[in-house]
Amino acid sequence: MRTIPALAALVLTGILIPTAAFAHPGHIGSLDVVAGLAHPLSGLDHIAAMLGAGFLAAMLGRRGFISVPLAFLAALVVGFGLGTAQVGLPLIEATLAMSGVALVGFGFIARRLRTGLAVAASAGFALVHGVAHGLEMPASVDALGFALGFVGASAALVGLGFAATRAVLHRGARKAA
Repeated sequence: MRTIPALAALVLTGILIPTAAFAHPGHIGSLDVVAGLAHPLSGLDHIAAMLGAGFLAAMLGRRGFISVPLAFLAALVVGFGLGTAQVGLPLIEATLAMSGVALVGFGFIARRLRTGLAVAASAGFALVHGVAHGLEMPASVDALGFALGFVGASAALVGLGFAATRAVLHRGARKAA
């Protein structure tokens, strides 16, 4: 089970790089969906949060494998709506920077964590990421296409975090047996 702490250390190191959590406009691609797909992949803060949500869901097991990802993605969409309406949040950059760390941290204490708190925490961080997506959306793209792209990329990252964690846990359980 040494792989999980190593993965967490790698994610934490990346998040703590000073420029990693800064806003990152200037997406590649001129297509709306392509710009949306690129957005979550263009900042380590977003990648860490999405993978962290999948990690948390996997660590909760049956208690959170559906509710955490669904709450995360729903709050991401709500936050995007707020961001496109130019509703900002205080300390948005700091929250973006710490969201991946916090979600991974919650994953490590998942056995003692109430499911409702895990769902609320993941939704809260996703709301902030959604606001950032909305605020950073290039003016030249259609909001619906952009949203479809970033929600798809976000869902894929959450799924990847979930699948990777389950694979590591399964491998660790086989070795222990």
